[in-house]
Amino acid sequence: DYNQETVKDMLKELIESEHRFENTDFENLIEIIEDIYNKYNLDRESPKYLEIEKWIEKGLKRESSMLILIDGKIETIGLREKLAMKFNVDISELKNINIEVASYQNALLMNENNYDEVLLTSLINIKDFNILEKRMYKKVDIILYEIELREIKKTLNTLREVKNRLIDTGVSSEEENIYTKLYSKFRSADSDRGAMASLSITDVSNSILSLPNSYSHRLKKPYKGNNAVTAKLVVFEDEFCTFLKLTDNVNVRKEGRSKAETKVMADLEEGDDLILIDGDVRQDLYNIFIKNVNSGNTSKKHYEVVKKWRELYEDKFVYLKLDDNELFTLMKLNGWNKTSKGILGNWRTGYSYGPRDQEDIIILGLSLNITEFIKNQEYYFNSMRYIRTEARVAARLLNKIIYYTEKKINSNDNAFLNKYQLTIEEVQSAVHIKKVKHISIEEYSVKPTEIGEIFNQKEEIE
Repeated sequence: DYNQETVKDMLKELIESEHRFENTDFENLIEIIEDIYNKYNLDRESPKYLEIEKWIEKGLKRESSMLILIDGKIETIGLREKLAMKFNVDISELKNINIEVASYQNALLMNENNYDEVLLTSLINIKDFNILEKRMYKKVDIILYEIELREIKKTLNTLREVKNRLIDTGVSSEEENIYTKLYSKFRSADSDRGAMASLSITDVSNSILSLPNSYSHRLKKPYKGNNAVTAKLVVFEDEFCTFLKLTDNVNVRKEGRSKAETKVMADLEEGDDLILIDGDVRQDLYNIFIKNVNSGNTSKKHYEVVKKWRELYEDKFVYLKLDDNELFTLMKLNGWNKTSKGILGNWRTGYSYGPRDQEDIIILGLSLNITEFIKNQEYYFNSMRYIRTEARVAARLLNKIIYYTEKKINSNDNAFLNKYQLTIEEVQSAVHIKKVKHISIEEYSVKPTEIGEIFNQKEEIE
């Protein structure tokens, strides 16, 4: 899943589109994009990255502490790797030379750190502007392509003319492009300015959140990018469905049991009841609790420590271009006594909250040459242990919800909910059950980002 979707992959998908020769404008657009791509060697060079390098070099001369914000997890890992190679340091040592790279999502969760300079490298979503409200910098710079700047100006001008406070709607659905959703809504509205101004902001924000993503085209058109993954189609009784890899872990409600069961997708059966948390078949209920508290919360602090550990591990794993077999061999050479390679991936993906054995943190540090793990293994281990305990309490609460147990929510449950400023009703509203009607025999080639997304297979792409 670490292979990034390249410009070449996206261009290839456009070129092979069945609509290419049905629309002259579409065909001309593809030819223009292809010409620009080849003319400027965009498969080998990134003009924006070259500017980022120059910006960092100037900051280093000023001895500034710098934060570079990137849109997306894979892009963040990729930039850390490139900068580590550029400045001839280990990927885990970038902070030691005053360079920190983070995604917009992670930056919003940071404490009020003070950086001399912050660099924004994209402003794709309205929510990306929220970072400007953080008291974390003395100076902020923005590097954008002209077309990005043009689109932002046009969009902000449109929003400015609408007599509603759109930026304060509270819309925060991750991975959604609010420009696209708003445009879709406004396009269908009456073109008269008065009618547009009278749109209820509640209706607009609800429509953004309720517009479903559709990946039904994947049933006929496989994705052919280098980062393609193989998945099966899981169809639910309500005719909604999702793509899942055979190795994906999902939570299942079993009749006659007192707690949910974790299954690998390969073992999933027709008739199984899948548990969805916030519309995601792979999410842990504890994420609902963590999202609801700020950085001052004790649990959030421990969660961020574990998250930092996972990012350091993931960065070095990608930087060294390892796979789990190679890492397993290195761990064994350093005295690891475990037999399962699978837990190495679970630590990295966040499926588990790190090692249960403190010695494993040291061995991982030795295997990947991450001295931070060796020096501060107790610090990380204590946070892992704390979060695992909290996640177990959340799991017990989930079992009470999905099994409609006669055991009432007790005082301990209420104390746990209060700690995260949630009510039992709010937690219940995030939990849904869908019964599996059918699992496809054939496999489909899809993008990694399409895995686990719920969509209606009957929807057709226009």
